[in-house]
Amino acid sequence: MLNIKDFESKVLRVNQETTEIKSFQFSVPDDFSFKPAQHVVLELHVDGKKQMKSFSISSSPSRKGYIETTKRIGPSEYSKVMGSLKEGDVVRIKGPYGLFLLNEEKDAVMIAGGIGITPFKDMIEYASEKVLPIKITLLFSNKTPEDIPFKEELDELDRNNSDLKIIHTITRPHQNKEEWDGLTGHINEEMIRKEVESFEGKVFYVCGPPSMVNEVVAILEKMQIPKEQIKIERFTGYDGEE
Repeated sequence: MLNIKDFESKVLRVNQETTEIKSFQFSVPDDFSFKPAQHVVLELHVDGKKQMKSFSISSSPSRKGYIETTKRIGPSEYSKVMGSLKEGDVVRIKGPYGLFLLNEEKDAVMIAGGIGITPFKDMIEYASEKVLPIKITLLFSNKTPEDIPFKEELDELDRNNSDLKIIHTITRPHQNKEEWDGLTGHINEEMIRKEVESFEGKVFYVCGPPSMVNEVVAILEKMQIPKEQIKIERFTGYDGEE
């Protein structure tokens, strides 16, 4: 049963993850709880009117006193207002919601595009902190190395969790500002087969813009991954296509 709450929240911290992506830490009541990868609805005043949008929580449930959400700051008015939030500002939050949840007993293959990493960061942090007995493989696609959100946090999690394997791939290597010796190209069948040791019994989680999610699901179905082993989360309104 969902324990949904509706409350005023204060901005505790704003962090610039990449040139286009910001993370926001919001205060929560002491009795607020959620499961990894659930989302909240954030209410902002845009042109004098209330507007609400959903955001995955990108921080682990074990972090008390706050939740973190992350957004690519685009050209919409809502996005501009959110991008201008600063420490001390007050917003309204309702949640948590969502059934895109981590199975804590089965090995996971997580496939993310761009800002679609947010629920997976939450899941991976939680699994690492709780020392869950599952192996996690993350395939993460971005345009350039500079566009990778949470790069340092993910690298640290990768170093400290022997059951975690993180693979980055870059789709626009010609636009890189720094050298890149990792994988390039969109996530495809060959990449999945090479980086994932076995498929049996694993849960495949896919999150990102709708076009990317649809393409990956089609690949998994072609690979004959049973539908009951595939869980998806589409980020609608997404203005990137990586």
